[in-house]
Amino acid sequence: MTHREFRYQIAVSLKMRYMPPAPVRSLISRSELRLDRTKNHMPIRGDILCCQMCLLKYAIRSRTVIQCSVCKVGLCVLKNDCFLEYHSVETLPPHKLKRDKPKRWAGSTKSTK
Repeated sequence: MTHREFRYQIAVSLKMRYMPPAPVRSLISRSELRLDRTKNHMPIRGDILCCQMCLLKYAIRSRTVIQCSVCKVGLCVLKNDCFLEYHSVETLPPHKLKRDKPKRWAGSTKSTK
């Protein structure tokens, strides 16, 4: 065994020893959880998050401290009532990108003299 292989084995064993376990993923998809009427989806105060509906619909990062108690996503309650819309629509709007918005300066031509 070379010195390099020995060091590699030590690094792998240390990584396996101190590496946190992989997160357990839920078998329920987010849309099934989002539309599940048996769960009690309530707005609760939590960490500062971006509103997911504002991000999808308007491509803006609207900050909110309100999140769903079940889904754990940030949602506006008063401004656009994103909370109600998020839990009622069957399909969420496609994610808009900032590059899809027209530029304010597009089309304006300035001549330099």
